[in-house]
Amino acid sequence: MKYDKAKIDELAEKYDEFQKKQPLNMIKKMDALTVILLYFGSFLVPLAGIIVGAMYISKDEEHYKYVGKNCLIWSLINIILTFIFLAFLFA
Repeated sequence: MKYDKAKIDELAEKYDEFQKKQPLNMIKKMDALTVILLYFGSFLVPLAGIIVGAMYISKDEEHYKYVGKNCLIWSLINIILTFIFLAFLFA
C-alpha cells in the first residue's frame, strides 16, 4: 500500500487548523481541586513540586504549562523561606 505524502501533509494542516479553531472550553484542563492539591504538595515537598512542574511545563497545552510554572514557583518559595528561617534561627 502506497501513501501519498502530499495528501497526508495536506490533511495534517487541515487538522491543525481545525484544532486551533476549537473553543477554549474544548481544550483539556485540569480539575480545580487537582490544581490546588498540586500547588499545596509543591509547597510541602519542594522536590516533588520541581519534578511535577518540569513534567507539566514540557506539555503542549497552555493550561498545563501554567500549572507547571506555578508548581515550580511554590517549590522555590518554600526553599527560599526555609533558607530565610534557617538564617534567622542560626544567626
